[in-house]
Amino acid sequence: MFTNRTMSIAAASTLAMLMSACGNNAQPAPAAKEPAPVTQSDTQEMKDEAKEVVEDVKDEVGDAADKVSDAVKYGTDSPQYKFNQRMEALDEKMEAFAERMDELGDDVSDEMKDMYGELKNQRGALAEQWDKLKDASADAWESAKENLQAAADNFSEQVEEFSKQFEQN
Repeated sequence: MFTNRTMSIAAASTLAMLMSACGNNAQPAPAAKEPAPVTQSDTQEMKDEAKEVVEDVKDEVGDAADKVSDAVKYGTDSPQYKFNQRMEALDEKMEAFAERMDELGDDVSDEMKDMYGELKNQRGALAEQWDKLKDASADAWESAKENLQAAADNFSEQVEEFSKQFEQN
């Protein structure tokens, strides 16, 4: 009969032969590290990140609710709804420009900063016109629509021109 000692020696010898035959020179896996303790600053950082995510979600939900509200209020085929959607798309471009300009900092030329400021002023003027007309009667909307659309077309062209120049600089 084989004793436990004999079986252990046989098992160890077999394992050694297999490892050398396979060319396995691997070292045993290191013991798992203990995770670093979470500090108060880590906790605060996680809380701040969570707050930012919550605010982003709130903004996105608010924007979606506004779009649904406009669609219900004006109808998706109405000129008011289409105009509002167009302005929102241009506003998103303007926000992207602002973020990119912030990233570039001092590398943005004064000319580009001035052009961006002018675009913001044009957008403000359009917002004022829109606020006066968005809840106007159909007749009032029809009579002012052409002027508002022309101003929006001009603003859109200016945004596109700014985009081209911004990419070149």
